[in-house]
Amino acid sequence: MIRITGRRICEIIAAKLISILRPDIAGKLGALDIRFMNISFSQFGEDFIVYTFLKDMEREKGIYIDVGAHHPFEYSNTCLLYHKGWRGINIDLFEEKINRFHTYRPDDINVVAAISNKQEIVNRLHYSVSVMNRIAPLSDTNEQSLWGESPLEKKEMETTTLTHILDGIYTKPPKIDFLTIDCEGQDFEVLQGLDLTIYKPEIIAVETTYDNCAQAAFSSYLEHYGYQLYGMTKLTSIYGRRAPSVDHAGN
Repeated sequence: MIRITGRRICEIIAAKLISILRPDIAGKLGALDIRFMNISFSQFGEDFIVYTFLKDMEREKGIYIDVGAHHPFEYSNTCLLYHKGWRGINIDLFEEKINRFHTYRPDDINVVAAISNKQEIVNRLHYSVSVMNRIAPLSDTNEQSLWGESPLEKKEMETTTLTHILDGIYTKPPKIDFLTIDCEGQDFEVLQGLDLTIYKPEIIAVETTYDNCAQAAFSSYLEHYGYQLYGMTKLTSIYGRRAPSVDHAGN
């Protein structure tokens, strides 16, 4: 009788998972490669960076909020946390995207909404590359995506704020461990729509690649609320709340 060890079972499961998620590299990996590899669901490893910070803060499980969630595992900054037992809220413009979360992340709260810093009517723009989907003011004459693509579909939609969404879900503000925002040029407005004096995520990840001024604007804004830059990837800046200063004099 052939005895299969627990490690071998894990390797088989991991190989199957890789064949589904990354078929382009599946055939190139041996058993040792699979045993020692780490799987990131984020585009540039943001989930590993965030998870490391949260582990250092002794956060084994907690709450995340994913605005512009896009997909349950493709380019997801929260999928890794979900599979490690975390739970949270996923928000996206399109119902079909949120329906995927209902299927693959049923223990999360999944919401269809357009998030901004105020309530107004905007255009919801849908592109062939769906990761580029975004909202734009009605007065905006430039409807191209950040990749220069014209929209396949345009539909009016009313925005709301993240504070309003959270107020409708929670009876009192919870301890939020991680907020990730990826809203194709609207990240700053989304952040402005969250009352950081009430809801205080430990870690905030935002896309800051639009121009050299974007990252400085985020840093200046978040510094006012006690955050500092923890790290950066190709697209994303990751901020964390500063630890309170210690008064060694006992005052």
